[in-house]
Amino acid sequence: MLLAMTANAVVGNKYIEPRCPWAVRLISTMKDGKRMKLQENSMITSMTGFANVSVILLEHNGEQCSVDIEIKTFNSRFFEPTCKMPNALSSYEMDLISRMKSGLIRGRVYCTVRINSHGALLEKTVFSPVRVEEYLEASAYMKKQFGLDGQLTIADMMNLPQVFSSERAALSDDAVARFLAGVDQAVAQVIVARKQEGKSLLVDLSNRLVVIVKTMTEIEALTARLLVAQKEEVARCQQLAQEGDEAARALLPERLQALDKMDVHEEIVRFGSHVSAIERLLSDTAMEKGRKLDFTLQELMREVNTVTSKCTNYEMSTRAVDIKVEIEKIREQVQNIV
Repeated sequence: MLLAMTANAVVGNKYIEPRCPWAVRLISTMKDGKRMKLQENSMITSMTGFANVSVILLEHNGEQCSVDIEIKTFNSRFFEPTCKMPNALSSYEMDLISRMKSGLIRGRVYCTVRINSHGALLEKTVFSPVRVEEYLEASAYMKKQFGLDGQLTIADMMNLPQVFSSERAALSDDAVARFLAGVDQAVAQVIVARKQEGKSLLVDLSNRLVVIVKTMTEIEALTARLLVAQKEEVARCQQLAQEGDEAARALLPERLQALDKMDVHEEIVRFGSHVSAIERLLSDTAMEKGRKLDFTLQELMREVNTVTSKCTNYEMSTRAVDIKVEIEKIREQVQNIV
């Protein structure tokens, strides 16, 4: 069983000392409300993070054109990027997305690139004399054909469409390298922020795991006590049936069925196996583990549901519900883990 309990095990408010190695490891540092010690190599990465990096792209005649790269990430089942960039840099969007996906792996990612100063260095204004000639020819034709009066002024011409247009400045290889290096720096800062929040998540998840393990030990202690009582009842019923008591003989199959239903040994063993798997995942140095944790928690909930269906005692049912509540809280937190 999950823990080696006897029929005389005490439950309720009294602490139940576990003997199973993984239960000892989880619970031993939680007595008297102390927080569980985390392994140094444990790593949980949240999907929530923020970073802002400023990069100087161009310099000309003492003027510097800089851009701000801002990245915000939130939880999502997949990698979902959204980029807002100036036209002068839009051709590098796929490179930006590729670098973010490589470092951030999962999450809803919002990346905004803003021109911070001297944006004219990235785009230059081009005058179109051909377009002006077309406007003048059209103006002369309208005056002659329709007898219209009036003259086009410089102010009028400058406000007409397509007289002036914007043209992207060609970025040097060094400028492109600085921009992409800024993206890498922003991604690195987001990862640091994610890991920092992940530390808080790890403490919370570990503490909740300890709670559910302790509660399951209480359920097993109650089960052991009830099994002993039920076995005594079955033995008494068998004795009466052998002595010719017809009522006891009729009641015996029901008592045996109840005894069989009360046995949650297999469920508790599997419960312990799943908890150990979660503990290994939390201690793993791999960054991506959110999906595995979620799947394992589903299996953990399935075992608890089975235990609940076999509960024949109010105290056991109450504790099983407490475990389910804690598992749901853990699952909510796991949704924000990469």
